[in-house]
Amino acid sequence: MRPAPGDWGIDAFIGDLSSSIAIWQAKFFPDGIDKSQKAQIRESYSSAKKAAREHDYEIIGWTLVLPVELSPNERVWWDGWVSRQKADGVKLELWELSKLQELLRSPDAVDVRAEYFPHLDPVHPPQPPPVLPAPPGAVKHDMLFVKQLQAAGLTELEVASEQFYNAEILERDLADKRLERQMEAYKGLRSDLRGTWADRFQHHCGATPQGEDRLLGLHGDVMERIDADHQAQPMHPLPLTRTHRKGVMHQVVDTGEAGWTRGYRKIADEHAR
Repeated sequence: MRPAPGDWGIDAFIGDLSSSIAIWQAKFFPDGIDKSQKAQIRESYSSAKKAAREHDYEIIGWTLVLPVELSPNERVWWDGWVSRQKADGVKLELWELSKLQELLRSPDAVDVRAEYFPHLDPVHPPQPPPVLPAPPGAVKHDMLFVKQLQAAGLTELEVASEQFYNAEILERDLADKRLERQMEAYKGLRSDLRGTWADRFQHHCGATPQGEDRLLGLHGDVMERIDADHQAQPMHPLPLTRTHRKGVMHQVVDTGEAGWTRGYRKIADEHAR
C-alpha cells in the first residue's frame, strides 16, 4: 500500500477494501523487539483497526512479519498480546525469519529469488513454470482465439485451451509479483510471435487462391516454428515450455492481432461487437 498521506495501517493485503481484507505488516526489527518495537507493533494494529472502522471494511487476518526469530521472553509477550486481542475476532499470526526462508525456498518463489535475491540461487538456473491442467470452464468456448481456431477448421481445442490457460497463469503471476524485467521479456516474446505469424500469414495468403478464406497449414506452420525456436533457445527470452510459448501465441490471437484465416479481422470485429 502506497502511503498517501497514510497507509491505513496496511503494508500489504489481499481482499477487497469494500468488504474484508487480510493484512501483512512488515517490521524491520533485525535485533528483536524491545519496548519501542512493541509499541510500534501495537500502534500498527490499532491504526489498521481504526481505518477499518472509518472506511467500513472488516479485517479478517493480521500478520506481523519480522526478519528475526523471537527470543523466549519476546514470544511470551507476543502470545500474551495476541490473547488480549481475541475479542476483535481477527486471526493474528507471526511470520519470523524461518517462515520467510521457507517461503523463499519454495518453487513458487523462484522468480522472486532470481529478481531480488540472486545470491540465493548462484548455481541453479531458473526452471520453466509447471504445465497445469486447465480446470473445467476455465477457458470459455466463446473466446476469440477459440473462434479463430474453429474458423480455420481446427476442431481439437483441448490442447490449445490448456496452452492458453498456462500462458494466462504465467502472465498474471509475473504481474502479481511485479517482476518487471520478466514482464518486458514476456511482452517481447508476444511481439516476436506476432512477427513470426505475420511472415507466415503473408506467405500462406500468397499461396492460397484469392477468395478462399481458409489458409490450410498456417496454424501448423506457425506452431512448428515455435517448436523450432524453443528447441534452439529454450531459455530465451524466458525459461518456458512449448506449452507456454504456444499459449502466448493464442493470447496474441485472442487480442485480435492475429488469426488463422484470411478474414481473421472480420471474426475479431464480430467478436468485439
